[in-house]
Amino acid sequence: MNTEVKHFVLTPDGDVREFSADAAARVASGQFRLPEYASSRLRYVQISLDQSNGHEIRVQTGIACLRFDDHGAFSGAEAPEGDNDQVDPFEYDACIQWALRETGSSELVVH
Repeated sequence: MNTEVKHFVLTPDGDVREFSADAAARVASGQFRLPEYASSRLRYVQISLDQSNGHEIRVQTGIACLRFDDHGAFSGAEAPEGDNDQVDPFEYDACIQWALRETGSSELVVH
């Protein structure tokens, strides 16, 4: 693995839904709709994993809020604003652990 990007949407009912890079690109370009999220604003976590330096894995994250129109088509992304837009530490850690599940690493050191 050199660099891999993982995409997670945090739903209003507390679920964490992962999208493949291809599915995320199709949603972002408008080629794929998510009718179950019509008229919604959802929290989004993007995790970039870089293992180009031996056994060390560098993790970078980004957080945004995604907007969907009345038909479930992606209509834009914004920075989190209020308390409802924040990703809590449990959700954040869960996304990172899920993203790291296929790295084969048995030890995790957080810096």
